[in-house]
Amino acid sequence: MSSPKLRRSALLAGGLAVAVAPLLASSPVAAAPESAGPTGKTVSASGWCHYAKPWGGTFYCNSNVKIKLPNGYWQAFVIGTNKGAYTQWSSRSGLSGWKHLDNGYCTKPGHHSMDVWDVNGWKFNVTCIGLNGKRYYDHRYSNGKWSGWTTKRIR
Repeated sequence: MSSPKLRRSALLAGGLAVAVAPLLASSPVAAAPESAGPTGKTVSASGWCHYAKPWGGTFYCNSNVKIKLPNGYWQAFVIGTNKGAYTQWSSRSGLSGWKHLDNGYCTKPGHHSMDVWDVNGWKFNVTCIGLNGKRYYDHRYSNGKWSGWTTKRIR
């Protein structure tokens, strides 16, 4: 069950809703790179970073987390430019493209605002600090389904 305070379609600035640019999606490639690789340079004074091609994507600097999956490929998690929690993974068929994680939204990065915990094979918890300051978890089950954002950690 998702918290309404975790869901959000626009940033609030001084009580005014401001539209934000979505996370830049990368297009799938024929052969997936093994790792998301190093982050690119900061692209603005606002603190934006990006992955080099073919992963691509613009996100808050220091919000990226990568894990190596049991099949040897990689999965990356970031806080996008609209504060959304996004993921992208590599596989034999290429990159998935950036996907928004169950409408989750996180605060700016820092102090492990976006992180991955309790990794056990294909099961793990993605965690972030929600817009209300509380820690939320989205658990990935071994069958590939997600729990949805909750304040309870699933092991």
